[in-house]
Amino acid sequence: MLKEHLLKKASTKLGETRLGKTKLGEMAQFVLDEDKRDEQFGTNFEDAVNNLSNRRNCLRMIYICGAGNIIAWLAVLILPQVVFYLAAFMAIFFTKGGLLLLVLPLGFGIWGTYALIRLKFPHLKEPKMSDHGLMKSFEYQSRSAKIWQIWMVSSVMGVVNTLLISFAFFYLTKQLEFLYQ
Repeated sequence: MLKEHLLKKASTKLGETRLGKTKLGEMAQFVLDEDKRDEQFGTNFEDAVNNLSNRRNCLRMIYICGAGNIIAWLAVLILPQVVFYLAAFMAIFFTKGGLLLLVLPLGFGIWGTYALIRLKFPHLKEPKMSDHGLMKSFEYQSRSAKIWQIWMVSSVMGVVNTLLISFAFFYLTKQLEFLYQ
């Protein structure tokens, strides 16, 4: 909490200086102020989800995630030692560098599955509560439950994809030999 307060204060102080008016100063303020970053991330995330109501954008997301997932699987199946060295190299520079590689199959699995499901249900935005009526709250609750179920299925598929690719990697690099002894 103290860290966030100090970063926010540094961001506002930087904005008051002459450097804060430059493009570099604005970028530094964005990096320092966590609330602005969260707000921008939320806006970008909402835009990405709303863009998937368009069939063309949905198919584009499926192709991108499918190609990324195929590339990740091929890298693990064909060149497992290179992936191992890449994970070791990333672990040198980042505290959780090896785990950063797992973000790719997880993200491709989640977003690809979500885009596939959105092909079936293209118009799933949150309904507005401006209309009054007895059944309006029921409609709102049922749509919210459907959105929640779609995100849960997408998340589970992303996790399953990540676990399978991790198991294949560990098996091919012979790191699971202790199970067979």
